[in-house]
Amino acid sequence: MKINRMTLFLPQISLSQVSAGVISLLLALALGSAFDSRAHAQGTHVSALVNAKIAMHVQEVTPVETCGANLPSSLNCQDFDSPLNVSWPADGTMAHVYLLIIDVDPETGTSGASFGIEYGNMIMGAWQGCADKVFPENAWPASGSGATFSFDECQNTVDEGAEDAFAVLGYFLVWANEDDVFFVTQRNYQPKPDFEIFECSGNEIAPNYPRNAGNIGFGSSGGYAPCIEDVPVESTTWGTIKRLSAN
Repeated sequence: MKINRMTLFLPQISLSQVSAGVISLLLALALGSAFDSRAHAQGTHVSALVNAKIAMHVQEVTPVETCGANLPSSLNCQDFDSPLNVSWPADGTMAHVYLLIIDVDPETGTSGASFGIEYGNMIMGAWQGCADKVFPENAWPASGSGATFSFDECQNTVDEGAEDAFAVLGYFLVWANEDDVFFVTQRNYQPKPDFEIFECSGNEIAPNYPRNAGNIGFGSSGGYAPCIEDVPVESTTWGTIKRLSAN
């Protein structure tokens, strides 16, 4: 939101006719009004995406893959149960690991997300983005890297039998020869790391991290499907602060 700077208009009189106290008061009122406008712009907003999560799902490699065409019809959490597969053997078997935004309120929808990834000895074979735009950082998809994903159209389609929508951000071709964990993390954005999901209206929502971030476990390492008790979140003010500081 662009905050219009306030212009102070004084009567056409010479400064000698106005006391220093009056001038100081007028300036204080003008500045106070401007700061109050900024504070109002940074006010919190409780989003319908309070339940949304950034999750992973692993399954066998299919010969032809077109951004989730071979995925189950719904990968949303149902009463804390999850259809997400978050475990895979560490025997060198290749797999597709999907990045997903799940539990998306269809009335709000999502237009993308920002986050990072991290893994140890897992082998990264390839990456395919499914969002319309992907802005990678720090040698994505290397461990410790991050990216921002953006869809041109609002992602809010509910599959048959489901209550919420989910969006496929992309998928990796991976395998592991020893125990490891493939994490969704915060993006190492400077000056402040972020973990955000975007409403179709443009609001940036900061879900609870790490509770709302999934991972895949290889071998005896356990994976994590973020089908947990909902924790209310608020729209982050950091994006607002960045925009305000630019004006």
